[in-house]
Amino acid sequence: MGRVVEPGQPQWLPEDVDLALEWAAEQSVRHNGCGHPLDETTDITADERQGRYRVRKLRCWACYETEKAAAEAAASTTSDRYGLIFVAELRDDVERAEVAGDN
Repeated sequence: MGRVVEPGQPQWLPEDVDLALEWAAEQSVRHNGCGHPLDETTDITADERQGRYRVRKLRCWACYETEKAAAEAAASTTSDRYGLIFVAELRDDVERAEVAGDN
C-alpha cells in the first residue's frame, strides 16, 4: 500500500497532507475512552442519545496484566514503585491452551 518515493520526489504529496489533516481533525473530536465523536456522545440537548448505545464487555489481556502488575507494585511496601512503567508484551513461550483458563 502506498507508493515508492523516488529520489527528488516529495515524501508527502498534497493529497497525502490533506488526508493526514482530515484524519487528525477526526481524531481530535473523538473521546479517548470510547472512541466515539464527542459532539455526538456529549450533546446535552439530545436526551434521545441515552440508551442509544449497546455495551459489550471485552477484556484486553495486555491491559489486564499491566494493571495487575501496577496494582501489585502499589500494594507492596518493599517495592520502589515510583517512576515504574508497565509494558505488556506478548509471550512466545506460553501456548494459548495454557492460559485459556485464566479468565
